[in-house]
Amino acid sequence: CPVTWLVERGYAVASIDYRPCSLAAFPAPLDDCREAVATLVRDAETWGIDAARICVVGRGSGGHLAALLALCDPPGKAAAGPEVTAACAVSAPTHLASLGPAHGRAASAAGRLVGGPLVELREVAQAASPLSHVSADDPPVLIVHGRRDAEVPVDQAVRLDQAVQRRAAPAQRRRMGLQALRQRVELGSAAQLRAHQVGRGPG
Repeated sequence: CPVTWLVERGYAVASIDYRPCSLAAFPAPLDDCREAVATLVRDAETWGIDAARICVVGRGSGGHLAALLALCDPPGKAAAGPEVTAACAVSAPTHLASLGPAHGRAASAAGRLVGGPLVELREVAQAASPLSHVSADDPPVLIVHGRRDAEVPVDQAVRLDQAVQRRAAPAQRRRMGLQALRQRVELGSAAQLRAHQVGRGPG
């Protein structure tokens, strides 16, 4: 897990797994992540963690799922369903339909996620896009994206940030404009993250 250094800062860290889109299309990966969070909540006392203070962090496809966990209400939310209280999405696709022509093919990562060409599965693509789920009662989301990202356009982060700023009531979010941060910087480097004010200890 690339963020285990957070343990030294007083955080409990759990690394979760999910079915890749090569095995199961959306919403299976999101369902797996929700089940992982539910397990953490259920076993919180055993592990000595605070179930009311769960933050999810991910990069790329993991960041996409982290954003969905924070922004997309689970089915039957009124009756059940654990919620995260904060999220950090790093270099994450947030609106599949606007990723560009190369991402719309069935063989692309986005196409494999939804189970086919995006143009033929518009409703699924929308449901799989964090941007579609922004609302006023969302938890804080930290959006981190390199301006020179060659895989996921930085506009994906800008659009999500604008939606959050426009719709979310509390001003509990922060836009990250990292001009010199290269895409290949490892998230596990505590020194680099502290330099960019991403990693902070308990306040």
